[in-house]
Parts: sequence; structure tokens; C-alpha cells
Amino acid sequence: MPISEPELKPSDIFHVVGFTEAEFKSRAISRALGISEEGFRTVAALGKKGSPLWHAAQEDRVTKQLIEIYFLDVRRFSDANFPGKDVRQFWMVHFYNHAACEIINATSLELPPIISTVLRANLPSAVGVGVRDYYFKALSA
Repeated sequence: MPISEPELKPSDIFHVVGFTEAEFKSRAISRALGISEEGFRTVAALGKKGSPLWHAAQEDRVTKQLIEIYFLDVRRFSDANFPGKDVRQFWMVHFYNHAACEIINATSLELPPIISTVLRANLPSAVGVGVRDYYFKALSA
């Protein structure tokens, strides 16, 4: 059975993380964007006969998720509004969907604290795409 596409809804929540100049220069952003490699690994495992993910797919126990990370260069678009937060203190702001946060937590990647949340419908129009890749996950039997 084919694995269905994830449904993208206007009510999907994105976690907002602000990166200061120091965090930007420490390559924290590069590490965060590197989570797309985890998606590539799952695609390879899905096609590798005998792998746990391949076996799960044979039993229709695989879910397809979309890793989404969007970014906003605050130095160029400083009119972004997040309740209670002055984003002008940041160089860059990232927006992480649930799948991205799940991978970040599973890989123990350290990021600056979440400063806000925003619905997909309310993402700023000036966001760029940092990561938009598929990730496959085995469901429990």
C-alpha cells in the first residue's frame, strides 16, 4: 500500500526560534538545517530490503512526514511581530514544524529557546525555505 502524503493544514503549529549574532556565527543554524540528513537516511532505509523501516513498510506501519524549517532574516524584514518578543535582537528567526522538532529532540540537537509559536496560516510572507524534506517513521506494531 502506498504511503500517503502528510496533510498540511492552516492550523499547523510552527515553533519560532531566534538566533542572535553569536549563535549565527557559531554555526548553530547550519547544525539545525542539517536535520534534513535524517530524512535522507530514512528514505534510504525505506528502500533497503531487510531494514526495520522496510519491514514496517511491508506491514503498512510507516508514516510519511514533512520536515519543514522556514527562516526569516530579521535584519532585512524587521516588521515580523511575535507577541511579547522584540525580534530585532535576533539576526535570524527559524520556524520549525512538528516533524522538525521531533527530529531535533531525538538527535539532542541544542537550539536557542523557543520564543513563540505561529500557525501555518500566519507565517510571515517573507519567509524563505530552509528545509522541506520527507521523513519516514515506523509506527508501533
